[in-house]
Amino acid sequence: MPEWLRAIGEFFGRFRIFFIVMPWEQAIRVRLGCRVKSLGQGFHWKLPYFDRVFVQNTRLHVVSTCSQTLEDESGRPTALIACIGFVIDDLLKVYRSVQFLDEALYSWASAEIAEHIEEKLTRRKIEALVVAGLEKKAEEWGVRVEFCRLTDYAHVRVFRLMQGNRWSRSSIDLDRGTR
Repeated sequence: MPEWLRAIGEFFGRFRIFFIVMPWEQAIRVRLGCRVKSLGQGFHWKLPYFDRVFVQNTRLHVVSTCSQTLEDESGRPTALIACIGFVIDDLLKVYRSVQFLDEALYSWASAEIAEHIEEKLTRRKIEALVVAGLEKKAEEWGVRVEFCRLTDYAHVRVFRLMQGNRWSRSSIDLDRGTR
């Protein structure tokens, strides 16, 4: 495509006065930086340069925790990784409460797991307690926790290698969901 044609397309793209929210999405429109409105599925108008629109997928999201090594009350080390499934119920609450939703949920899940690992419970009981603990916080954030699963769980001797921590903000980066 010629560069001049691309430049014309970008110019007129900035003046788009409408947007469409799919059935599996929610949107927030901020007018003049102060008036906020939550929008559901369908066709919506916006004023170029006056409105900023954030659209987010609300289907089931799954995040994994980093590997955790914890000791139970007898001193036996346990290595585990968990995954948490959640759905966004209220996008406006999410935007007003937390910046990186994935990281916040997995941090809270890791803390909940650490709290219950000493009790020598079964995997399923730990998963149920983690979901119950997360539900309180998630409701404040506008999120519904669907499940927690310990995906890698072993009572083993643990040897640590020096490695870099990876933080991935690729799935729910709330600041990049604009249209």
